[in-house]
Amino acid sequence: PGAATRNRQLVWHYQTTPGDNWDFTATQSLIVADLALHPGAEKRRVVMQAPKNGFFYVLDAATGELISAEPFAEVTWASRVDRRSGRPVETGRGDYSRKPATISPGPMGAHTWHSMAYSPKTGLVYIPAQHVAGYYAPAPEPFAFVNGSPRNTGIDLTKARQFPAAAAAGELLAWDP
Repeated sequence: PGAATRNRQLVWHYQTTPGDNWDFTATQSLIVADLALHPGAEKRRVVMQAPKNGFFYVLDAATGELISAEPFAEVTWASRVDRRSGRPVETGRGDYSRKPATISPGPMGAHTWHSMAYSPKTGLVYIPAQHVAGYYAPAPEPFAFVNGSPRNTGIDLTKARQFPAAAAAGELLAWDP
C-alpha cells in the first residue's frame, strides 16, 4: 500500500494483490496513526489501508512489516493473507482463465476512492464499504491487442454486461484495526 523513504532511499514497499487479475487497485488513501495494537501495549506507528481487494491492512510504518490483513467484506478469491509472505492465499474461485467466474469483491472493489477516516477517540477506522460481486469471463481466443481500445482487458466484457446485476449494497463500517 505504500512506501517509506529515508534520505530519498526507498526503505520498504508492499503490494496488496500480486498478480492482480481483477483490477484490485490499491490507490485508496493511506492512514498513518499511532495505535496500541493490544490492550496495555505501547503505541506503534502504523500505516492502514482498505484497498479494493477486500482485506484491511495494518503495516509497521518504519519497517513495512505486515501486522494484520483481515477481510472487511466478502472475499471469495482468497481465503486469507499469509502473515509470513504477505501474499493473499488464493482459493481458485477467482480463476476465470478457462470458464466464467463470479468473484467477490468485483472490479468496483470492497472500497474504492471514497475516503476513510480514523478516530483517535474511538480507535476505529470508518470505511465506506461496498458489496458488489463481479462476473469475469475469458476473452475469446485469440486475444489481440488493439491500440486505444477499452477491450484490452483479456476479459469478455460482452458476456459480463449480460450477467444479471448482483445485489449491490454499501455500508459505513466502524473497523477496529
